[in-house]
Amino acid sequence: MPEINIEIGGRSYMVACEPGEETPLQKAAGLLDTEATALQASIGRVPEARMLLMSGLMLADRASQWQAKIDDLELQIKKVEEKAAKIAASAMEVSESQNSEEVRAAKAQAEQAIYALERITETVERLADQVEQ
Repeated sequence: MPEINIEIGGRSYMVACEPGEETPLQKAAGLLDTEATALQASIGRVPEARMLLMSGLMLADRASQWQAKIDDLELQIKKVEEKAAKIAASAMEVSESQNSEEVRAAKAQAEQAIYALERITETVERLADQVEQ
C-alpha cells in the first residue's frame, strides 16, 4: 500500500492509500491545506485537532453550497426539459396546413428552450469541473 506525505496547515502527515489513489488524495489534501492555511492566517496557530476539525467543517460548508447550486441547476434543467417537451408536443400538433406563423412561433419557442437547456448544461459542467478540482 503506497504511502504519501501530505502537508496541511504547515504540518506534515504520512498517509497510506490504495494504489492509484495518490493523486486524488493529494488533491483532497491540497483543499484541506488551503482551508487550514486560511484559518491560520485569520486566527493564528491553533492545536492540530482543532485546525483539522475547523478546516474540514469549512470544506463541508463549501461542499454544501456547491450541492445547493447543483440541486438548483438540476431543478432548472427539469423545468426546461418539461417546457421543451410541452413545446415539442405543441409543435407536433401544428400541422403544415395550419398558419405558417404558428409553425414559426412553435419552432422559435423550441429553439429558445433548447438554447436555455444548453446554457444550463454548460453551467452544470463548469460547476462539476470546479467541484472535481
